[in-house]
Amino acid sequence: MAKTLSSGDLALFTDQLAALSRSGLPLSQSLEALSQDVDKKEFKELVLHVQRDIEQGETLSNALSKRDKEFPQYYIKLVECGEKGGNLPEVLADLAAFCASSAEQKARFKEAMLYPEIVGVFAIAVFLFIMVVIVPGIAEMREPLAGAGNMYGGLGGAVIRLSFFMRSNVLALAALVTAIVGAIAVTVAVMKSSASNRRRFDRAKYRVPLLRGVIRDVSLARFCRTLGALLGRGVPVLDAIDLTAAAIPNTVFADAAAGLKAQVKEGAAVSAAMSESRLFPHTLVWMASAGEERGQLDVSLQRLGEFYDRQAEYRVTILNNIIEPGSVLVIALFIGIVIISGFWSLFGGMFGFADLLSGPGGGG
Repeated sequence: MAKTLSSGDLALFTDQLAALSRSGLPLSQSLEALSQDVDKKEFKELVLHVQRDIEQGETLSNALSKRDKEFPQYYIKLVECGEKGGNLPEVLADLAAFCASSAEQKARFKEAMLYPEIVGVFAIAVFLFIMVVIVPGIAEMREPLAGAGNMYGGLGGAVIRLSFFMRSNVLALAALVTAIVGAIAVTVAVMKSSASNRRRFDRAKYRVPLLRGVIRDVSLARFCRTLGALLGRGVPVLDAIDLTAAAIPNTVFADAAAGLKAQVKEGAAVSAAMSESRLFPHTLVWMASAGEERGQLDVSLQRLGEFYDRQAEYRVTILNNIIEPGSVLVIALFIGIVIISGFWSLFGGMFGFADLLSGPGGGG
């Protein structure tokens, strides 16, 4: 296994391990029991490897740190804090709630993005079927009756000519569609393949108006929850900032979080450092400042994390409400124009409307 566990798998692992730990079952037996409920082969092997390390006398945090490509650094650090504080079951329960919230949030966002993709694929399939099968077939039947002059002029005629061209080059068309899909997939993979490309990709996503608010609130929720949890467990502030920055999925906000370290290292308060960046809202800065004054920055950050979680959920709901009907409407308009243009040229003469789309020379 060479990649970080999915948010869903991490949430499942943590939730079950927390429940087993609270029941008083020894950690090794808890991990063995957990592995029996895991279906994914790689995930099961990972749990068993951790369990074997525990049996050999390793602590859970040490066993996880050997697999830091699978488990996030902040996660390992919090487990270590729980072990040192003698309250590992409580820390695991907090982590389980954190991971479950992150997994649910990620799933909702993916669902919002998946809907237009499914609708788009369906629309392309319908469009190709109409253009390659339906329109040419009807045109061939209508041409002896309507005459070429009535059918091949104007916008409708262009649609009919395009349909014949697509039917004649259906293999080339299939290859073109496959090449376009492949090029998009390769482009996205390349954009994520290096740190610099990923930064460009994340900046591009953040500039999209519909995504901007969701990305901001999800990133701020992760920032507040992670930093608050680490500080609350006694992790030094500079280490907590590093771990928090690594936990934020969007590099725009990850870089902003990492940038706090230099100012804090020079003696600035966390809230003062945040105020220097436009990515941190004034409300966040003020509440963090109030928490620092009371000596409860971790508590303030946890509450802010809950607030931004709710904001992110609201924005994802709004995004769904916009994307679902919007994508259907845009695709329906596109296909509708094609169908009306082509079929009006084919049958318009029957109703006296042929001239509307077939141009000056098209009136039979």
